[in-house]
Amino acid sequence: MKYKKLITIVVVLIIGMLVGFVLSQYFLNESIGDSQALNESMREGPPADASIIPGNQTSGDDSNNDQAVSYKPSDNDSSTPEQDQIDTDQSLIYENDDYGFEVSLPIAWENFQIITGEWEADVFNQAGEKLDEKVTGPKISIRHPDYTEDNPTQDIPILVLTHEQWDEMQDNESHTATLHIGAAPIGPSLLASNDDYVFALPARYNFYGYDKTEEVDNLINEGAVKAIEK
Repeated sequence: MKYKKLITIVVVLIIGMLVGFVLSQYFLNESIGDSQALNESMREGPPADASIIPGNQTSGDDSNNDQAVSYKPSDNDSSTPEQDQIDTDQSLIYENDDYGFEVSLPIAWENFQIITGEWEADVFNQAGEKLDEKVTGPKISIRHPDYTEDNPTQDIPILVLTHEQWDEMQDNESHTATLHIGAAPIGPSLLASNDDYVFALPARYNFYGYDKTEEVDNLINEGAVKAIEK
C-alpha cells in the first residue's frame, strides 16, 4: 500500500514537471517573438503617419532681431590653392568703416554674415550700488557660413565702446567700475582701439562651446581684430 502511494506521488511530480516545462517553453517562444517584432519595427523606423517634432535649440545670443548682411571677398582676392587648404591662412578682410576696425579671416569664412546688435551695461555708483539705469552701445558679430539653428557656430563678437565708457568699466585701486556688461564677474577684454572707439571682447563669450569655438579663440589670440583710423 505504501509503495502504491509512493509511486502515485512520483508519477504526479513527473507529470507536473512535464507540464511546467511545456508551459515555460511556450511563454519563452512568445517572448522571443515579441522581442523580434519590436526590433524589426525599430529598424523600420516610425510609421509614415507619425509626427516628429524637432527640439528647439538656442544659441544664447542676443541678436534675435538683428540684421544679417553677407560679405564676399573682392575679385582682387589673391588667395592661392595652397592657402585654401590651410584654414589658418587669412585671405579675407572684413572692414568696418563706421567705427574703424578690420578683422582678418580664413578663406573658409567666405560668405560670412555680419550680425548687428547692442550690448547693455548695468550702471553703479562709486560705492558699488547698482542704479536703476542702463547704458547701451553697438555690438557687431561675425558669423561663420556653416551656422545653422540646429548646429550653431561660435560668432566673433566685438563690442564697440567710447573711450569714456571703456574707462568707466575698469576696476582698479584708483577707480571703481561704474559700468558692467553681462553676468560674469569680470569685464570685457581689450581687442584694439583707435582715436574714437575701443573694441572689446565680451567676457566668457565662448561659454557655450559651440562648433568653431577653438578656431575663433585662435583668431582672436593671433590678433585678427585690428583698429584702423577713420
